[in-house]
Amino acid sequence: MLNIKKISSFVAVLACSTSLQAEPAHHKVSSASYFKADMDIGCKSRYSSAKQKDLFLNNYKDHWFTWTGTVELADSGSASINIDGKGTQDLSVDFTDKNAGYDLIIGSKITVRFLMESEGGCWLPFSGYRAVIVD
Repeated sequence: MLNIKKISSFVAVLACSTSLQAEPAHHKVSSASYFKADMDIGCKSRYSSAKQKDLFLNNYKDHWFTWTGTVELADSGSASINIDGKGTQDLSVDFTDKNAGYDLIIGSKITVRFLMESEGGCWLPFSGYRAVIVD
């Protein structure tokens, strides 16, 4: 004989754990600025490549960040942003809403919240996903 109460509880726990994986709440939030990230794991880092990798995996990868800069490139589902005001793009993000970038204007200021995907370097920008425009 099936215990309906136990099955219902199991389904509720399973649904809750599945939704936690899909929701941003399980990702850590970082207050590190672009400039801090650049010093730790970017072009300005003076750490060994092994330490940079460890820092990235522990403190940056799949952490939420909120950075502000100037739109360099815009597409419906993505944007490239210049944060330090020098050179070109410092951050490239893919938006959660695939139309979020549709109305962006190159040269305008933007603040985005995103999950860090890959570290930047001297030639490639930091990259993020699940980005949303917050300002």
